[in-house]
Amino acid sequence: MRLHLAEAFVARGLRVELVLLESKGDLVQHIPPGVELVDLAAPRLRRSLFPLTRYLRRSRPESLLAAMWPLTSIAIVASQGSRGTRVVISDHNTLSLTPLGRTVRGRLQMRASIRYLYPRADKVITPSIGVKEDLESLGAWTQSPIEVVPNPVIRLKRPPIPPLPADHPWLQPGPPKLISIGTLKEQKDYPTLFRAIARLSGSKAVRLLVLGEGRLRAPLETLVRSLGLENSILMPGFVQDVRPYLAASDLFVLASAWEGFGNVIVEALEQGVPVVSTDCPSGPSEILGGGEFGTLVPVGDPEALTVAIATALATRTNRPRLIERASMYSVEAAASRYLEALLPQAQDYKKTKQWVSR
Repeated sequence: MRLHLAEAFVARGLRVELVLLESKGDLVQHIPPGVELVDLAAPRLRRSLFPLTRYLRRSRPESLLAAMWPLTSIAIVASQGSRGTRVVISDHNTLSLTPLGRTVRGRLQMRASIRYLYPRADKVITPSIGVKEDLESLGAWTQSPIEVVPNPVIRLKRPPIPPLPADHPWLQPGPPKLISIGTLKEQKDYPTLFRAIARLSGSKAVRLLVLGEGRLRAPLETLVRSLGLENSILMPGFVQDVRPYLAASDLFVLASAWEGFGNVIVEALEQGVPVVSTDCPSGPSEILGGGEFGTLVPVGDPEALTVAIATALATRTNRPRLIERASMYSVEAAASRYLEALLPQAQDYKKTKQWVSR
């Protein structure tokens, strides 16, 4: 999302610096041309305050966009000694439902920093109404309302979708092809999805592809074996471009226990793929129009998920309608909204210009 915004800002003639704790990760090689990389050389968050403070005093950017607590709080503290820099922060998850947010100590830390530091930011942005309400409850909000800006997901101009290898095991003739995308972590609740697939295998077999990597790979692989689904569930790991897999799928399924928005839902709709998702806080219901553009099921209910998957596979899909829904979440629209927060006086930069592919 940050790379999409950065590219859109550069296309509108702005100078953009991408400040990273460390210059490493799968996406570093995809930083758009024209975006300057700043490496703070801070391997841990708690070591980032002073490097970020020095950067702000040296570079003196007109605006700073910081994302995801606790980096948002650190950025606010770091900015106190940098006069003239406008600070905009954005949170993209339902913080109270994260593992840290469910502990007494973690919730106290969140409440304290949000309550006492967030009011010092010039603007606070969330991608969904649910995240906004969660943030308000954590911070006992008293200042101006938080602004909701949907995530920048869809680019008007994208490279052609590359073909998948013809011998890919998921593409072979047989059962319907299901796909789920997300890090292998507690939030995504893959055990519920896998148990739903096990229930389906008795009546309507399917083949599920899970794209993502994470620390829960070993226990999830153990669960797959215990359910006897070695031939039904494929877990190849992280994939940079998920579009060819989505385009080849019959159904996208999200079993998350919580979200902040649900970018992958928009990416599935962009390819005209029907969606079954848990009605988790927060984002899926907003994207799917309360069930108008996809199926919503309760969190942690494999039986309901089984029924929803079977029903969706038996229902004819209006693909153009789903694609039109996805177009609401364009990078260009989000960039204009973010620039209204970052550069409130610079009207020219907020105008949506023709996308420049770089």
